[in-house]
Amino acid sequence: MVAKHIYSILEQHRITFDIDQCSISQGIQQKPEHAQGVEAFIQQINTFVSHKTPLAFLVVGFPFKSKNIEKKVISTSADMAERKSLEYLNTIFQDISRIYEPGAHITIFCDGTFFGEFFDVTDDEISTYEATLKKLSQDLAYITLITTQDMSHMILYNVDLKNAQKTMRNIVDSYPPNNDDFITSIEYNLPETLKQRILLEFDYQEGKKIIQKKSVKDIAVKLMARQSRMRKFLDEIFSHNSIYGNHIRLTLHFSKYIDKKFGIRLSPDSCITPYHGTLVEEKNNKWSIKFKKDIDTNKYQQTSKIINGIPCAYFKAI
Repeated sequence: MVAKHIYSILEQHRITFDIDQCSISQGIQQKPEHAQGVEAFIQQINTFVSHKTPLAFLVVGFPFKSKNIEKKVISTSADMAERKSLEYLNTIFQDISRIYEPGAHITIFCDGTFFGEFFDVTDDEISTYEATLKKLSQDLAYITLITTQDMSHMILYNVDLKNAQKTMRNIVDSYPPNNDDFITSIEYNLPETLKQRILLEFDYQEGKKIIQKKSVKDIAVKLMARQSRMRKFLDEIFSHNSIYGNHIRLTLHFSKYIDKKFGIRLSPDSCITPYHGTLVEEKNNKWSIKFKKDIDTNKYQQTSKIINGIPCAYFKAI
């Protein structure tokens, strides 16, 4: 069965444990979890296969680069970490297309516009990051990036980018729940991991000044509430009768129930997403993504390559 063969390819790249917790508590071994909802997920694939149409996948992510250049990243620009991660994704869907003639494609919806305000990232910084990602991915045939500007052109008219970003946030915020309702809803459950990730994100000189003026709990609640609203918005935008059509949903985080969202890796064995870390390349060309603070500069040196006109910084074994 073709759908099962396609699933077997994806399963090789499934996130099998909580990588968010792993990135914070490095060194702690986590036991891989078996996926639930496998048959339902295979049926989602088979919906495309039975109609002999190209497989369409959607993942939300690549919002903006961390501002923590002291401990996490080389700079606030997309670099080799993003490029290698995009290459990794591209190869997965290239492999599927080799065994399924109609092909497979992944759409990445960049969600930074909706979350930048919580991390002191401006709309202009997000637009620059998205534009750089577009250039880095322009030669990767199995990937399409949808930015705020792209989506605004589809659902808004005569709105410049600056207004489009604000308008898109207002559209998402028109969906339930509002922040107050979210706090009291059964959906509200503030994960300790999220609070730790927020604290780590602001763990640099200027960030510490910012976080002193904000409540970590307040940031987390508002962030989760907007995530909930955005899920409802995306469910409409990427449905059968929508402008973008039906997509199989992926996530860049762990998901036990893959029929809801399938957790897809961005690297062979790293727990850190490219926009939160730094790429490290070994002498045998194997690579991983680490926090900059964990890179031994006696063994690795910073270097850079130009890809599609973009300087991509990373660390390479000496």
